[in-house]
Amino acid sequence: MNIFFASDDKFAKYLCVALTSLLINADKKDVFNFYILDSGISEKSKLNILKLRKIKDFEIEYIRTDENIFKNLPLSSACPHIPLQTYFRYLIPYFKPDIEKCFYFDCDIIVKGSLQKLWNLSLEDNYAAVVEELYKESPADAARFNLKHSFNAGVLLINNKKWVEDNIMEKLFSNTLYLAENNLLRWNDQDVLNYTFREKVIYVSPKYNLQQNAYFDGQHSCYTEEEMDIARQNPVIIHYNGYQKPWHKGCQHKLQKEYFRYLRKSPYKKEYWCSVVHNFVRNIFSVRNSDNHTHKIIIIMGLKISVKKACISKRKRVAKNGY
Repeated sequence: MNIFFASDDKFAKYLCVALTSLLINADKKDVFNFYILDSGISEKSKLNILKLRKIKDFEIEYIRTDENIFKNLPLSSACPHIPLQTYFRYLIPYFKPDIEKCFYFDCDIIVKGSLQKLWNLSLEDNYAAVVEELYKESPADAARFNLKHSFNAGVLLINNKKWVEDNIMEKLFSNTLYLAENNLLRWNDQDVLNYTFREKVIYVSPKYNLQQNAYFDGQHSCYTEEEMDIARQNPVIIHYNGYQKPWHKGCQHKLQKEYFRYLRKSPYKKEYWCSVVHNFVRNIFSVRNSDNHTHKIIIIMGLKISVKKACISKRKRVAKNGY
């Protein structure tokens, strides 16, 4: 299987966790060629990724990608959490024109099962196999381009042979500028891919790209409720799309723990245990303001103590002046 990711050094840890999950849950017969569209991944991060060969062997190639190529492509204010690397997938047919098909994955995913069944899907004359965008405004996004459906671009099985034959790379660049100039660009490359492919895609089960909206404000027109329930119960790929990620404080994702499950099995497991210790200390000892800000609430081993702020200030003065 040929699998592409795009990352800089800030996202290298999340890439490593995604790879950890993929390798742990792979079939014994799976053979992986990883291609990383690289915009500055450090040698330290690359060494951490190589440690994953202890789980399962793989080949990996870092393809240095110049961000200046994309300097004229705008990023929409509707999704400020998405970096410029989101456009890197445009270059896949340029870098690897001889590959017949490949996966492209965003870094904010967890793979919980074998990809063999999806990989062996016949793409026929379609540009990609995709999963519907489950965001509640997806129908409006589709209508913006006179389409019936809109797909999520974070998980793609790409018909690279057809991308090469139809000069898709050039079309993606030109269509990005066209949509931006006509004020039609909202979801960056996802809009461009939907507009360019004109529904010449195969929609597959939502279990292959279970987005967070499947649990919140999700909508779906390609799938039955039974198919959605099956996907929620047995996802193959969990996609933590959206601005709120599992590693963010206050994340409400129902499958947040799955991310930390693989983080602690990755070369970054020290960060997992540091977060465990931090949360433990925070749970047994914490200090916060009361709702009206007149008291400090101190919690020690479940015991709550309320202290007036005036008393605290007086004690500080006494300690400072020595009387």
